[in-house]
Amino acid sequence: MVDEMLEYLRTVRERPVWRPVPADVRKRLSAAPVPREPAAAADVYEEFKRDVLPYPTGNIHPRFWGWVIGRGRPSRCWRICWPPE
Repeated sequence: MVDEMLEYLRTVRERPVWRPVPADVRKRLSAAPVPREPAAAADVYEEFKRDVLPYPTGNIHPRFWGWVIGRGRPSRCWRICWPPE
């Protein structure tokens, strides 16, 4: 596992900064029930490599400049930055 993750980081420049998550992966992740019992670490790791690792948000890539994730509302920001007196 450690060797694979080190290789992943070593080769990060060879991949795009960001990749959209395909519909079938989104469907598989959102339809899966929350685990109620422990699972084998090897199975969890394989699922992670298949469904999560290929679709980073860009944060580890050298060409990543910035990312805004959230549901901010301009009106809320305005109230926080300039509260009424």
